[in-house]
Amino acid sequence: MGPVEELQAWRVQMEAALRAEDGWLALAGLFWLREGANTFGSGPDADLVFPDGTCPAHLGTFHRSGGNVQVEFAAGADALVDGVAVSGRITLRHDDGGPGTPSMISYGSLGFHVLVRGPRVGIRLRDRDSAVRRAFTGRIWFDHDPEAVVAARFEPNPPGTTIPITNVLGDTEATPSPGRVHFTYAGQACSLDAVASGEELFFNFKDRTNGVSTYGASRFLMVGRPDGDTVTLDFNRAVSPPCAFTVHATCPLAPLQNHLPFAIAAGERHDGGHHPAGAD
Repeated sequence: MGPVEELQAWRVQMEAALRAEDGWLALAGLFWLREGANTFGSGPDADLVFPDGTCPAHLGTFHRSGGNVQVEFAAGADALVDGVAVSGRITLRHDDGGPGTPSMISYGSLGFHVLVRGPRVGIRLRDRDSAVRRAFTGRIWFDHDPEAVVAARFEPNPPGTTIPITNVLGDTEATPSPGRVHFTYAGQACSLDAVASGEELFFNFKDRTNGVSTYGASRFLMVGRPDGDTVTLDFNRAVSPPCAFTVHATCPLAPLQNHLPFAIAAGERHDGGHHPAGAD
């Protein structure tokens, strides 16, 4: 399989992941919890109003105490937590990056869980039958560009190095950075700071295409771990962040040192959509 065929196969996988029942297109709500009781359901008098017709007017109540969240369902509600019917109040795990995965609540076409972003504690809601998911017409891409595949020199950071990363909510977090890469593109020498993503390197970057032919905030690029001090950057695999597809994501913004002074017309394109705070 040649590079063009490999790229196309990868893009098919990316499309499938986006369209999946638990993909970004299925996001249907993001609700921040106040301290104490927070009722939820499809009724207009609920504190957290879920999409009309997806659940009863009063499905239950979330109880927040600091970072601790419990759920209590209304009588007769056949909601599940991690696939199991529960009664009374139950404490939920959240997605703060600690051990384990967040507790997953399901009801009909809905799935939701607790998430933590900075000082905020909220509920992320997915609906596998969402209108956004049904109406999506597909990602759009630049043609494969062999010149967008570049060899870079990896410069490791001392253990424990972090860089500040700010998200669209304005929260800034010290994020572990294993190092930076140095490379030449279109005759210009430049560098990008990486953050760790499992066994891979993650780059959040901007270039002169953002807000013109690509998504305004930034694009993401994942690459494998360096082979010695060398890493290959294939910008044909640069993708739009989740915020390009839903208003309910909390994407990180590209740090200033990852703003490139030239255009990289490769990877995923973007021809419209919303622009959350800090995107342009």
